[in-house]
Amino acid sequence: VKLSNDRMRWILITKEQRHKRILEILAEKVSLSPKQLAELVSVSEMTIRRDIKELSSRHLIETFYGKVALSSNIDNNVPQHKSLDIYHTEQEQHFQEKLQIAQYASQLIDAQDVICIDNGTTCCHIPDFFSRDTSCLIYSYSARTQARIIQLKNENIQLFALGGYYHSQLQMYEYPEIIDIIKKLHINKMFLGTVGVSLDGSLSCVQPYEVPIRKALMEQSDQVILLADSSKIGKSWYDRYGSTKDLSMFITDSGITAEQRSSLEKLGVNLVVV
Repeated sequence: VKLSNDRMRWILITKEQRHKRILEILAEKVSLSPKQLAELVSVSEMTIRRDIKELSSRHLIETFYGKVALSSNIDNNVPQHKSLDIYHTEQEQHFQEKLQIAQYASQLIDAQDVICIDNGTTCCHIPDFFSRDTSCLIYSYSARTQARIIQLKNENIQLFALGGYYHSQLQMYEYPEIIDIIKKLHINKMFLGTVGVSLDGSLSCVQPYEVPIRKALMEQSDQVILLADSSKIGKSWYDRYGSTKDLSMFITDSGITAEQRSSLEKLGVNLVVV
């Protein structure tokens, strides 16, 4: 049976939401048997065992003596937000650091560049630092970023809005068919956002529907420039969309620790601290 895109999206979101619930429960209960976990998540033991196998392969949980627990490597690094309204929470935190990073990023845009501004709480501030002389073509699927560009009323800036379904939680658009359009693009610089940069080099986001559009845009970009304040370093969320190997540059703030800096530089990250 061939599933429609909408049906497939529903299945993926349901599984990811279930995985998030499992991690939240384990953060509170320390360890549980698969049967206990299945009861708390309200699924069958067969389903919970599949979830355990997948989460274990992603090094998010560990199994021992018939019990399941959060991985000892990440128990301080997996965000335990009960609310999924992370976008509104994130944009209020580390505000000055975000502005400094966005201002630095804005200076990397050359005349007539073709750029992509990702849907991040730091990326959305890049247009705040455009001058009347800024001249570029911008691709964006972020409603907040699109609104800021439109408000500039700068005729030297062209906006190509990547549309689709509007997700109010993250203030972004996505639609499977948009990927076909993206594959025809050529982007000079992509300014990328994230909610987590783990010290093993993985980049993560909150929702599975963010993954395909981010990956597609990164593949079409000559340079991928990550913008993230230092609070994101050492964190890992549930949906991984890339690696620090994909980056041309990572711009962060002075809150980064010496240990974090050393770990990222050993991975070959071109780090810029503002």
